[in-house]
Amino acid sequence: ILGVNNAFEMLSGYAENEINARMKWSDFAAGERLKRIERYNEKGKESGRGPAEYEFNFIDRYGNEKRLFTQIAMIPGTKRSVISLFDITFWEESEELVLCRNKLGELMDAQTAELVKTNGKIMQEIRER
Repeated sequence: ILGVNNAFEMLSGYAENEINARMKWSDFAAGERLKRIERYNEKGKESGRGPAEYEFNFIDRYGNEKRLFTQIAMIPGTKRSVISLFDITFWEESEELVLCRNKLGELMDAQTAELVKTNGKIMQEIRER
């Protein structure tokens, strides 16, 4: 890594002088996708045709895992790239919460329907006595 902005410092928890020319992007990547991302980057450097965007799990200085959307562009005439990172952790967590809420709603609707049905049977039995 040759340069970072303030947003990356905040995202990573490291100061610029701790990162520049001292750390690699792979220092921040969680293991499960590290090999795939390394292949993407090598392919991009060799042919200029690696994926221009992908998602990966980012580990900050404190061990917190964040989900990032990444866009990469090769700098013409070099084997260097410019990378933009977008923290989508909140969006994904929000999406999960919405899915859970919807599932909970479905379960509550099913339970309510079952209770109404059971209540109807009980009321019918009471009337028949």
